[in-house]
Amino acid sequence: MTGGFAIPLFDRGSIAGAVAEANAEASVLEAQRTGRARVVHADLAAALATIASARDRLAFATTTREQADAALRVAQYGFRRGALSALDVLAAKNAAAIARGDERQVANDLAGGRARLSVLLGVPRSS
Repeated sequence: MTGGFAIPLFDRGSIAGAVAEANAEASVLEAQRTGRARVVHADLAAALATIASARDRLAFATTTREQADAALRVAQYGFRRGALSALDVLAAKNAAAIARGDERQVANDLAGGRARLSVLLGVPRSS
């Protein structure tokens, strides 16, 4: 009795399947890359918007603080001259303190936006 068996050297179906799987995997990877790029662009846009907003708010907060300091000086002068009460001075001090706090908070927001942008761009922060 003689027998034989044959081993196909090429299996066209499995090769085609492997190619289709590789193409599908490449499509998935490209979609993931595109999605990540969009996230990075959105993060950059958000950081830039935070910086722009914080700059505007800082200019406003600085002006507000300067006006509150001027109002405090006027209230102290008026108190020394007997035209205003201690309560007027206290109210002006409170307004000035709040304005300074707001200015510091906005300055921190600006620094945070700049730091976020540095991280996103991969730029080392300078001290």
